Amino acid sequence: MVGVILALAFQRLQLYEAAYGFTRLRISTQGFLVWLALLPALIVLLEILRRERAFALAALLAAAGFAASLMLMTVVAVIVHQNFTFSIWGADLDMT
Repeated sequence: MVGVILALAFQRLQLYEAAYGFTRLRISTQGFLVWLALLPALIVLLEILRRERAFALAALLAAAGFAASLMLMTVVAVIVHQNFTFSIWGADLDMT
């Protein structure tokens, strides 16, 4: 159920970005959903390996991975590239 909710949220965000363009909040939310989707997979893996106590470490690593991915990815360049592509096609951009 969690995977379905995350997939639907990701799809809805992509539809919103396709209609109105990209912003920092939309890019960071998209990245957060990807990293959040890894946690249920990690929980299943930890259950199989009988290492349930390592969940806090796995959650901390997922949070650090999210922060690192935002720092490594040039968010502004992605926004400019995507919004420029949208403007070429004549789309209206909502920058709020």
